[in-house]
Amino acid sequence: MRLLIDSDFFCKLGPSGLLADAARCVGGSLESAERLPALPHMLRRGRLRGYLGSALSDELLPVAEAMKQVGEAPEERLSVLAGEPGIDPGEAQLLAIAAGEDAVLLSGDKRAIRVVARLAGFADLLHYKICGLEAAALGLCLEIGVNRTRAAMARTGKLDTMLAVCFSAANPSPMNCLKSYIDSFQNEVTPLRLWTPTGVPG
Repeated sequence: MRLLIDSDFFCKLGPSGLLADAARCVGGSLESAERLPALPHMLRRGRLRGYLGSALSDELLPVAEAMKQVGEAPEERLSVLAGEPGIDPGEAQLLAIAAGEDAVLLSGDKRAIRVVARLAGFADLLHYKICGLEAAALGLCLEIGVNRTRAAMARTGKLDTMLAVCFSAANPSPMNCLKSYIDSFQNEVTPLRLWTPTGVPG
């Protein structure tokens, strides 16, 4: 199975130090995961550096550089996504690859997922192949425990509102909170079926 990680997911979960654990949750490994070619450049001097700050960007840079660079997507699938508002070229490349492979895409780009869910035929090729940030966080809670996940999210929660809400000290049940977000987004993008971890209570 191929494991693809988009730049949004990498930058929102990366500061937690749990990328490798998240990769294992979906049946892959960080060592074999693939990322977009532009990610290291964006961490050095692009918009991501401005978003994350210099210190965190420098910390994440060697992690990104150690990952494999994703190859080209088949043109016949890429052309379906070309020009679709809400899907940038990098996300289109990852979605086009995932659609034709035994693959899981770890994606933090909800806008692109909403768009691809409306593309009749193409969305059918992506059933259970897209794992959002919420599903990955829930998988982490099941895999390594709520307490360890919550402690790790203290660094990354400020980069994502959903993570900040679910793992705030005031929230006694991060898993229920995550499941609520997952169910809500799944309802938005149905009939596309998103990846979710097994063994979820309730």
